[in-house]
Amino acid sequence: MSIPRHILVIGLGELGLPVTLEIADLASKQEPPSSVSVLVRPSPVLDGKTDSSKTQKLNLLQSLGVSLLHIDLAACSKDELVQAFVDYDCIVSCTGFVGGSDTIWKTVYAVYEAKVPYFIPWQFGVDYDQVGYGSAQRLWSIQLDVRRFLRSHSGETSATTHAMASNTQWTIVQTVIFTSFLFEPWFEIVDVRDSSKPIVRALGGWENKVSTTSPKDIGKVTAMVVFDPSVRNQVVKCAGDTVTYAELADIVGEALGIPVKRELLEVEFLESELKNHSEDNIKMYQVAFAKGTGCSWPIEETVNHRRHLELQGVREFAMEKLRDSRPKA
Repeated sequence: MSIPRHILVIGLGELGLPVTLEIADLASKQEPPSSVSVLVRPSPVLDGKTDSSKTQKLNLLQSLGVSLLHIDLAACSKDELVQAFVDYDCIVSCTGFVGGSDTIWKTVYAVYEAKVPYFIPWQFGVDYDQVGYGSAQRLWSIQLDVRRFLRSHSGETSATTHAMASNTQWTIVQTVIFTSFLFEPWFEIVDVRDSSKPIVRALGGWENKVSTTSPKDIGKVTAMVVFDPSVRNQVVKCAGDTVTYAELADIVGEALGIPVKRELLEVEFLESELKNHSEDNIKMYQVAFAKGTGCSWPIEETVNHRRHLELQGVREFAMEKLRDSRPKA
């Protein structure tokens, strides 16, 4: 397989929309142009009204020639997905973890049973190979299982079932986290709720590093990967920036124009917090990032660096994000 001609993006959330837009842009430049569709859940009508923001997204995509495939991914059966997937030669999953492991595996199995030639799975996260099993974030072990499935099934006839024996090629795009997550109150890293007394908290240590990328830039990289046969059956790294928590504190202070309070959240403290709140998903993430394994890589190792793609860094994001939070003189 070379260039995909019929591409399906699954999901229209914070990542799915920019991925679809960037793929549609590159698809229109192919000769002949490739078709792009997006799988979206049918919108319920509540009190005679539909979700206006979703309607705007769908109208934008349709104006760009993107087709809509209405399927409830969580409610449908695997066989229904297989029937839908056979029409495509490339599937990009932007489902996130919302549906849990069942949705992740249903999508993977359907791709293989439909014998889709090329698959970019929902793996837009940390280096699960490096993290290994037993992470505080339990869903990460499932992601490692998916990687092992991809590697063992592609091109092999000794698959779990004969139906899933496949020549499906794949690419995993690693991105760690969205840049914006560093600044979300729920993650408790950058806290500017009182902009006159900003706080930056380090997870695990001030020299711990984290790689980040904006959803729009992940879209750029993913679109490039879709149309680049040279990166098949491998993991590619993506990052707009890689910073230490000490560097992040400096950036926030510069963006606000005042010193920031620095608080260190050590691994032992975060593990104790998680023990007392064992089902708290954010605390799972905090422990995993505090340990640092698989959560960063040098920019020089990224596919965007090798292809000379200019992506947004943390400083650029912070200057824009915190512009209105600067204390008034």
